[in-house]
Amino acid sequence: MSFGYVTPSTGFTIELWFKRDAQEAQAQTLVSQRTQASVNWPTQQIHVQGRQFAVEITATGAIVVAFLNEATNTGTSVGQWTDPSPAGYGTDNQWHHFALRVMSNKTTYAVFLDGVKLVEQNTTVALNWKPGFLTFGAQYSPAVGNWGSYIWNKWFSYFAVYQKPLTDNRIFEHFTAGSGGTVYYGDDEVTRLTRIADWAEVPDQSREFEYAVTTLQGIQVDGTNALTGFQDTAASAGGLVFADGQSRLVYHNRRHRYNRWNVVTLGESLQSAPEVGVTFTIDDENIYNDIRGDRPFGATVRVTDDVSKAAHGRKTFTFTLSVTTHEELQNAVAWLAAQYRYPRVRVSEVEFSAETSDIIQWVGTGGVTIGDHLTLIELPGEAAPEGTMEFTVEKIVLNVDIRNRKYTVGMSLSPWELNNVFQVGMSNLGNQYKIGF
Repeated sequence: MSFGYVTPSTGFTIELWFKRDAQEAQAQTLVSQRTQASVNWPTQQIHVQGRQFAVEITATGAIVVAFLNEATNTGTSVGQWTDPSPAGYGTDNQWHHFALRVMSNKTTYAVFLDGVKLVEQNTTVALNWKPGFLTFGAQYSPAVGNWGSYIWNKWFSYFAVYQKPLTDNRIFEHFTAGSGGTVYYGDDEVTRLTRIADWAEVPDQSREFEYAVTTLQGIQVDGTNALTGFQDTAASAGGLVFADGQSRLVYHNRRHRYNRWNVVTLGESLQSAPEVGVTFTIDDENIYNDIRGDRPFGATVRVTDDVSKAAHGRKTFTFTLSVTTHEELQNAVAWLAAQYRYPRVRVSEVEFSAETSDIIQWVGTGGVTIGDHLTLIELPGEAAPEGTMEFTVEKIVLNVDIRNRKYTVGMSLSPWELNNVFQVGMSNLGNQYKIGF
């Protein structure tokens, strides 16, 4: 079966499924391409005349990939790879997914089997081909009188040719989809959270999801734990999933924490002072000055801060985002590197009494939730760095003592601008606000 031809100028990917149940007497062809020119390569036998590339399974059951360049009176070998450990795919009577990818640099090629990259290496020189015949299941070169050799006589299915190099992730997804799994990609985080909630049979009234801001990479969902799926989806989008104490599963997108308005101000003159003294801690445990981010089947981005390293030693933070664009990964790394390189003042635990304050009652019954921005005023000068400080809520704890009629609200607070989300650039408006993405 011939399908036109591929050129190395833009790179290409060829995929197919094959099955063999027995060892053969000679090699059989998965896919090959021959030049359309009438050539005479004296040193080559007929089955190699005009060959540009070929993928075969040998009589012993190993994949072989060969590349040749057309040259005067000969075909010059510029690359060959033979699988050193075939692992039985040539005789096991099972369907296998094969992919060959050539990058647009005309040199780098990779071989995939069942979604796994077996090898990635370079040809000795750049590939340079004239128009040819791309053929599945045979060596076919009518220009030199070869009407079919090394013919495949077993099972074939789902041939695909792309005049571009597919990503590792997309090739894996094609294998997964063809092997009975379900793959979802190109959806946003709310679509995915909703799908997981449907699988886990979470009632509609128990879901509270903010709008989507990110397009996610593909996932294979078979056998995935629902809670892990929720958490991974939210983390990939830079958001947060939590239970709100009202029997609801809540998702906050990353914009929920950008330039948040002040939800409430708490202080003695407002009858909402802390019940116990506030302990301010210098957070030197969450200093990061060597930030390394990556995305599955994509590049890695690293940002370091030499000044912070000199002061505090190397503090490494590594994370993965399952996003579809390299720019989002760059933004995340840059944001963390800019915000987490120096110590910050944090309130690890503060407790408020709800009996005498309508404001605290409102806070404890859902008025303030994780990720919200609040302000503490009239802080004691001898203990607090400043009289007024703004924070982001990290944790809320409710304590109800029915016997003694005591109802308290405890919170953990971080500097309001330090919330582990990323934004585009560091453009400042005045000295308070930032442009968020």
